[in-house]
Amino acid sequence: MYCGKCGTLVESDIMYCPNCGNKIIDINQSTQKQQSIKKKRLPRLLGIVVGAVVFVVLICFFINGSGYRKTLNNYCKAYENNDVDLMHSSVVAQYWTKYMGSGSHRDVEDIMKNNVRKWGCGEITKISYTINSEKRATKEELEALEDNIYVWLAHCVYDEDEFNISDAYVLDVDLIIYGTEGMNSIYFPNGLLLIKENGEWRIPFGPIKCSFYSNQ
Repeated sequence: MYCGKCGTLVESDIMYCPNCGNKIIDINQSTQKQQSIKKKRLPRLLGIVVGAVVFVVLICFFINGSGYRKTLNNYCKAYENNDVDLMHSSVVAQYWTKYMGSGSHRDVEDIMKNNVRKWGCGEITKISYTINSEKRATKEELEALEDNIYVWLAHCVYDEDEFNISDAYVLDVDLIIYGTEGMNSIYFPNGLLLIKENGEWRIPFGPIKCSFYSNQ
């Protein structure tokens, strides 16, 4: 082994060069140390990469897979607060409110009153829900659903290229209704349909009959 400063041949077991006093560095030991450091860093880097992938998947899940939850939460909140405006502006399908025009607000209010009366719990204080399962529409099912809704009503307020359903779910969901006169549990026999209409999640009204969903 040679001194890295003056080039003097030195024994492998000494720490300093006898000629110039320079500290002797064993290249083999240095290389082994660097390799050891790299091996220790590798699991940490893998952990960071895996964590980043999981984070991205979760973000995509909440943005895409469960974007309808905000609409479902607003549905419950509208009943809890007797908030017709919230139901009208953030829950009910846009094509329906556009079609009904100025009378749609009153119709939404009547529908909410009829449901509260039917549920038999008095004034609603809280609604909780449990999603037992969800079914997402395929591309072909989305096209059929969009055609069905457009032909039934949406064509009255949209040109064909203005109306778009980019995503849809049918939920098997149970609602627990709490009111001033008791509680009740309800479900939707055909499932609860939520559609992403022109970029916003909504609950459609009226008759629908296609391969993905039917309330007929």
